[in-house]
Amino acid sequence: MDPVGGVSGGYLVSIYAVAKPNGPGPYCVPNEYICGRLGLFVGLPVPPGGIVTIDSKPWYASMNFNLNGVSLPPVDIPECLRQLPRLSAGLLLFDILVMNADRHRGNFAVDFAETPPAMNVFDFSHALLGTKAGQAEADLTANLDALGIPGHALTAAISTDSFFEEWFSRIEQIPDFLIDDVTSRATEMGLTIGEASAAAKCLKHRRSNLRDIAKAHRTDFKGIIQWTLW
Repeated sequence: MDPVGGVSGGYLVSIYAVAKPNGPGPYCVPNEYICGRLGLFVGLPVPPGGIVTIDSKPWYASMNFNLNGVSLPPVDIPECLRQLPRLSAGLLLFDILVMNADRHRGNFAVDFAETPPAMNVFDFSHALLGTKAGQAEADLTANLDALGIPGHALTAAISTDSFFEEWFSRIEQIPDFLIDDVTSRATEMGLTIGEASAAAKCLKHRRSNLRDIAKAHRTDFKGIIQWTLW
């Protein structure tokens, strides 16, 4: 490490990150950026990330938490729900907010060797704007009240709504200015102005109506036999 001087005694350090570009559609980087910022705001364990430029194109670089280089095992869903019920509920409801259509056992991680177990949430490349070039604006408008999480690893497995109220409240507190800022910034990453506007409108609607969306689709949560909210 090299010192940078100053009264705080700072040093230059290097960190590892996992970076991905847009392609084949133009939405991967905006999806990662928008969802990552909102996920951190509500308190999900999303690795910090940001935009880097490689060959004059935007890439989303997420801090690499897997420093030992060993492939991450698929998450043990029952054990995750048993040991991390609060975070599991938060991940599920946030993925509903951003319509993450690709949350399987391999694209989030739980280290059960730590005490308490550590969850890391990553990969929003298929969320919100989808993957089909030119289709995002129409899909966002058409799916304002859809559950939006087909095949989600937690939907049918979660057995209680005990932590739903906390996460509904957190998500409802996402401010308009943050949604406007992240969707507007995403025009630098491949979005058109129309797509950014549709994304902002969709997120604000779903944030404010997430309870009703979950309630309307409560039969999808097959493991919850006794609801406390409804």
